[in-house]
Amino acid sequence: MGNEIFQENLRMLHNFDKSLQAVVEGVEPQKWVLSSDPSGSENLLGKEKNQFLHSPEGPLKEAERWASTLKLKEINTLFVYGIGLGYYYEPLKGWLTDSRDNYLVFLEDDAEVLYHFLQTARAKEILRNPKVRIIFLEGVKGDSRRLDAMATHFSTNPYQTTALMYYLKNRVDQLLDLNTKLEYLLNLKKFIHEEYESMGAPFYRNFYVNLLKLPNSLIGSRLFKRFQGIPAIICGAGPSLEKNIDVVKRLKDKALIIAGGTSVNALNAAGINPHFGFGVDPNPDHSLRILTNEAFMVPYFYHMRMNSTALNMLHGDLYYQNVTKTYPVSYWIEKKLGIKAFPIEGGYNVVNASLDMAEALGCSPIITVGVDLAYSEGKSYAAIQSVHPVAEGVMNFVTKNEREELIPRVDIHGKPVLTLWKWMLEAVWYSKFLVSHPQSVVINATEGGIGFPGVPNMTLKEVEEAYLMKEHDFSGMIQALSLDAGMPEGVTTESILKHLVEVEQSLKRTSALVANLEKEFHQLSEEAEAGGEMKLFNPKIIESLAALEKEEAYTTFLSKFDEHYVKMIEKEMQSLEIHQESLESKEVFKRKTSLQAARYDLLGKAASINLNYLKGTIAHIEKVVHEEKAIKSRSINEADCFPKGKEYVFTEEVYSLNDPCLGIEFSGKGSSSLVKSMEGLPLGGWTWEHYTKDGHLHGPSRFVDESGFVAAESWYVDGKKWGRELTFFKNGNLASAGGYKEGKPIQLHQYYYPNGTLRAKLPYKEGLLDGKIELFYPSGVLKRSIEFEEGVRNGEEALYADKGEKIIEATFKGGKPVGKASYYSASGVLQKEVIYKAPGEVDTIFAIDSKGKFVRQETKVVRDYFDSVTLQTERLTKSLSEVFHHLKQVLLELKKESEFLRENQELMKLLNEGIVQIGEELKQLIKLGQVLVDETAQDAQSGKEPIWKTPAAKKLLMAQVTILQETVQAGVAAIRLSVENVLKAFAAHQKKKLGK
Repeated sequence: MGNEIFQENLRMLHNFDKSLQAVVEGVEPQKWVLSSDPSGSENLLGKEKNQFLHSPEGPLKEAERWASTLKLKEINTLFVYGIGLGYYYEPLKGWLTDSRDNYLVFLEDDAEVLYHFLQTARAKEILRNPKVRIIFLEGVKGDSRRLDAMATHFSTNPYQTTALMYYLKNRVDQLLDLNTKLEYLLNLKKFIHEEYESMGAPFYRNFYVNLLKLPNSLIGSRLFKRFQGIPAIICGAGPSLEKNIDVVKRLKDKALIIAGGTSVNALNAAGINPHFGFGVDPNPDHSLRILTNEAFMVPYFYHMRMNSTALNMLHGDLYYQNVTKTYPVSYWIEKKLGIKAFPIEGGYNVVNASLDMAEALGCSPIITVGVDLAYSEGKSYAAIQSVHPVAEGVMNFVTKNEREELIPRVDIHGKPVLTLWKWMLEAVWYSKFLVSHPQSVVINATEGGIGFPGVPNMTLKEVEEAYLMKEHDFSGMIQALSLDAGMPEGVTTESILKHLVEVEQSLKRTSALVANLEKEFHQLSEEAEAGGEMKLFNPKIIESLAALEKEEAYTTFLSKFDEHYVKMIEKEMQSLEIHQESLESKEVFKRKTSLQAARYDLLGKAASINLNYLKGTIAHIEKVVHEEKAIKSRSINEADCFPKGKEYVFTEEVYSLNDPCLGIEFSGKGSSSLVKSMEGLPLGGWTWEHYTKDGHLHGPSRFVDESGFVAAESWYVDGKKWGRELTFFKNGNLASAGGYKEGKPIQLHQYYYPNGTLRAKLPYKEGLLDGKIELFYPSGVLKRSIEFEEGVRNGEEALYADKGEKIIEATFKGGKPVGKASYYSASGVLQKEVIYKAPGEVDTIFAIDSKGKFVRQETKVVRDYFDSVTLQTERLTKSLSEVFHHLKQVLLELKKESEFLRENQELMKLLNEGIVQIGEELKQLIKLGQVLVDETAQDAQSGKEPIWKTPAAKKLLMAQVTILQETVQAGVAAIRLSVENVLKAFAAHQKKKLGK
């Protein structure tokens, strides 16, 4: 190792990566030898196969040919698997200087190749170039720490992954593994970066509003391990759910069903409600999912990120559940309010969160159904109820946007299927979940889709036969456990207001401190330019930083943004450290101070945004506190008709249900097999008293505490609910009352608040909603009403604010909107009006525009490039058709002038040719427009998502549009000139004719 070049390069490599230096120093060459090839160039010769690593005809020629295949104009980062002797760097020098964002990253997994690379003079130039990175991969899978850091630095710009020609031929499997890992990490880091770039808007715009839900929420983690050993079905909304929907319905008493987002709508379409919902989606379209589902009284887990409008629409019990990957403010509010809760990891979406929650509840096995993570049979979702006037003019229930490319993969049956990178991230999450929870039993019963690596696939029927044996009274169990899950008494609207006011003052001080730090770093840069001292931290900056770290608002609101920014600038800071010898010290200092100033400018923006959120929230809560009034208890009306004494009789010999109110009359044999609690079921102070017959629930089912208080009581006949079901609060007040026959809900189901106020009325007929459902605020004000007929919306729907202001009014017929639907703001101002000419068929939409005016809106709303081209093509086609028609009319008139035609044959020939050309171009335009219109119409009619809208499709369309635009412009210019010449000639002819 006495080679001077090697030693110098090794010292520079030390600045890149100290651990990599140690790896290279320990190499004893065995596989490769540095030698001269037939072209006279330095090359690496493999001892085993006697092959050169680079082309023996000339490594530089090979590098030039390789570079000519790259899409360098479309990317900023080029990942190259393999570094060889650095020849591939040569043709990329110009590209690296074209943009400050262009970077070259070599990824090498052979330490011996790196050893030989460092023997070359070219290595010295590469190591000195701040636009080049070298990442060593330890083994085929690569070094997770290095790749993770690299992905953070390069996730925001377009990239391409390629390899040395030798590796492309001889290490295809390694390249594919590396490419998959790179794309996984880069997409994950891009997702995280976009969140921080938005200053946490998806979280904060909902967090502050959702704070008002805490006082009346339950704590989700109080249910942890309370469902020990009970199977859980986690429902997605993938197309394959339709294959299993009937089985899921049959298993509702054998497994705890958890669903969230669109999957609730998919279950509702089949007449099923989950036992628990889960809400995590921060986006506004989540409110449409809630608005169109029928889970009116289903208890929901939620965390503070959930869209606040959607959360406000939920009417069942709400369980607050935090997640580990959240902002510090979530833990801050828990600490301040004394909420002792435990987070779950949560994953990437609501299905991940639901599965994680099932594990925390103690469920086993955990079964996923309808989690395709792919467009099985070209579909996005299973059949869902998604039509609502509020959403007219926007695409409902979409899974992707036009910027997301489709990725071809094979499904669990080996068939080709299209998926998205975000879905592949989610699939990997399930595998990681199993690694971190090795005791969990997870089974994928999704009969389609891409599956999850390492998770076994079974059909749901197979799972049923193997695991789902016992029946459970889930509604009674959930009611009993809910009574142990309440918030601490100190969680009130007033206490939330108090803590927000306190932290607002801290945030104001924090905002002033970061503004001062930004100013100081700018000033340091100016002083250095003028020849002053180049010291990055002066006394003022040190003092401000110390004060900043003490501020509660910094750790609560800004620390996450600060950490992310520091990671993002690490790439440039490393370059400055590594290459400071080749840069002027003043330039290095100025760039460092500039990065620091930008850092505190970012924190200032984050502070400003949160101050605005806080200001609005505090004002709203102050108003709520001021307007809160005592809610009077509602006495139970005798007309509600509850069972009395002898109507329900159960002994070993006799089982009699006689309930005139429900129209139920049943008599049969009872059972002596009383079961108290269930083996392995940690119900705390609750005992589940129930009877069984031939393996089925048969007789009364009660959840009783140690004092004899009954939280829930229902009745079963051969495994199916019959008769009245009652649940109670700890104060003895009725929580709910409803009737069942043969397992189906019948007649009026009523729900109450703890103080006795009516909460909801849901009328049923043979298991289907039938009649007018009504939901009420705790104040007694009507919140929502919808008319159903045999399970389908049929009649009036209305939604109201908590003071009674109408927000939505609509009419449905056979599940489709008809007539006129209106949407109002909370202040009562009309925001949108939709008029239907036939059920579900829009005639006109009126809405508030950007200037605040109520105007007619295009029914074809432009959402993306494809919609824009479709609309413009339609308009251009219409204009050209009119031009074409007028030109033909002119030509017909001119044909009457035989003398003129004889004198101007050449001009008329050009005009005729121009008209023919315009006609041909019009045909092409009509053809393109028709393809777009047909695709869009097909999607609209079938409810199918236009997944064909991708970046690749956009490029093809742009190319077609460009060509068509050029030909149309040329044709129009030519015909315009021909028309002008013909008109001049005709004018001259007429003048001459009149002169005669």
